[in-house]
Amino acid sequence: MSTEDIRRMLDTFRQATVNLLEAGFDGIMLHAAHGAVLEQFLSPYFNRRSDGYGGSLGNRMRLLVEALEVVREAAAGRMAVGMRLNCDELLQGGYGTREAYEILERICAAGLIDYVDLDVAIEPDQFWLGMPPVFVEPHVYRPYAEAVRKAAGKVPVLCVLGRLTSIADGEAAIASGVCDVVGAARALIAEPNLVKNAFEGNEE
Repeated sequence: MSTEDIRRMLDTFRQATVNLLEAGFDGIMLHAAHGAVLEQFLSPYFNRRSDGYGGSLGNRMRLLVEALEVVREAAAGRMAVGMRLNCDELLQGGYGTREAYEILERICAAGLIDYVDLDVAIEPDQFWLGMPPVFVEPHVYRPYAEAVRKAAGKVPVLCVLGRLTSIADGEAAIASGVCDVVGAARALIAEPNLVKNAFEGNEE
């Protein structure tokens, strides 16, 4: 990407925020995980640049910081701004939980996000983790989230845990401090009344 490409990308982040705000959304999440471009800039595995967007961690974070600044400005305090972050790239030459911790700590200290969604997996190579099937152990994301979450300080932490099939398991994760919010997508596709059933004592 040229610097002009980067400027255009920041413009698209700004416009997307304006569009969501006008559409009545309550929040926006920047995707810095799963091999998306923001993660590729963060990653020493992908990012081989020699300009101000490559090399040191601060330089590799530059695009994410600039994108969050643009989005916060466009949101004008009327939408929550968050990001999804890979806790570990699970790649030789990529970043692990220690560097993810530092990335999150710097972002939160700068007041750039209102919440963070902690995740793992780079698609398509690690798609079995991004969409964990029944053959993957339940809550496969949990140890990675546990290693990184304290960097968020008072910023709320969301995690889907990986293969969450029980509301009780989600409650236990919150109670133990792994995260403040548990997310689910495919569990609700499989059973749209999952939360209602659990609330009524009919989770089985």
